[in-house]
Amino acid sequence: MQLYELLNELLSLIDLSSFDKAIKSKIFFRPYRDQTSLIVIDQKITEYKKVKNNLIKYFTQNISSNFTEETIDDCIKRNLLSAKINNVLYTIKNQEDFFKNLTSIEPSTMQIITRIEGISLENCQTPIQMGCFEMGYNHDLPEKLGKENFLYLKTNITHIYDYNMPFKKASAYFLDFNRLLLFITKDISHNYNILINNLFCIINNDNLITTQFYEYYLYDLEWNNIAACYHSNSFRPFDMNILLSSSNYTQLNDLWNFYQQIKNNPKSSKITDIQKRILSASLAVGESIRSEDEKNSLIYTCIAIEALFSFDEGQLFQRSITDKLSDCLAFIIGKDLKHRKEIIKFTKEIYKARSALVHGSLSSKNIDFHRMNTLLRDAIIELLNNPKCKSLKTINQLYDMITDAKLSY
Repeated sequence: MQLYELLNELLSLIDLSSFDKAIKSKIFFRPYRDQTSLIVIDQKITEYKKVKNNLIKYFTQNISSNFTEETIDDCIKRNLLSAKINNVLYTIKNQEDFFKNLTSIEPSTMQIITRIEGISLENCQTPIQMGCFEMGYNHDLPEKLGKENFLYLKTNITHIYDYNMPFKKASAYFLDFNRLLLFITKDISHNYNILINNLFCIINNDNLITTQFYEYYLYDLEWNNIAACYHSNSFRPFDMNILLSSSNYTQLNDLWNFYQQIKNNPKSSKITDIQKRILSASLAVGESIRSEDEKNSLIYTCIAIEALFSFDEGQLFQRSITDKLSDCLAFIIGKDLKHRKEIIKFTKEIYKARSALVHGSLSSKNIDFHRMNTLLRDAIIELLNNPKCKSLKTINQLYDMITDAKLSY
């Protein structure tokens, strides 16, 4: 159906009502009290929901994907009410006017701020900038968020058309922050736990942070409360000042800039194919480290390998993916012939383990993804800092370099 047909069908499914009668309906909309309201009678509710969902789908697929469903829904109701009151009939010529109050919005940049726990930072230190992220104390903010001087994490989110959108995007941004930080710190033993916007957090006197998540409540058949079962986890805060002065942070600091560039402009030509691959692989390794499920960690480790090195050479007959991936890893970090052979063998073992996992025949005790995460991290450090690798812009340039090395005998 075309847009105007969806709009006219929706108009046929709604009625106008006074406020007093509208509040008795299951579906109603009123912009202000004591004004004419939009209602949907019970017999038409199912069809109304179906057509409205089709209209929302049409908008996101054909007009704009920059708005949340809540905002689109509110726009539809407001404009349906106005059209019904004014006896508007939509045609091909005027159908685009319906969403004009959304499509005319100019994009803006928003700051979003939340609490962060699990990190130790000197109180007197000025805020730290890491790409599009900033970390500091509440007293450093131009607009303080309450009286408590908590540690905050802030990010700027660009291309915002809908005030509901930053909150949805922020979850992904802050999760990626967590992944990148864990990747840089190389915390494979789960010594730390970075909590972002967490309400169930207790800071103990012995400098331990305890999280509590209530999961089950136990009652007898007479509804007498027997017990509450909860999971708790204690850990020491991560010292951010130590990280900032470490060689790890210096070698991997470009990751924050890559992330900011991609988020600001995903189609930017300023960030190369190799840089995008490095960032994707770093995030995947970070998720592998973050996960407490070893099987899930193995999957993300393999995702990281493929994000970094996978390449379709466009030939009819190609080597297996494990051969190509293991060759890349061995070429970048192999110290000598023996070491390169070990890397190739181990990479193939990882993929054999993944294949077994997919088919449900692998014990988690057989998975050594920590070692592979370390190798991937070493490879990313080489790609970012080794002069012979820094000139690489695309993955096919890396494959050409490997081919040249193989034929140099």
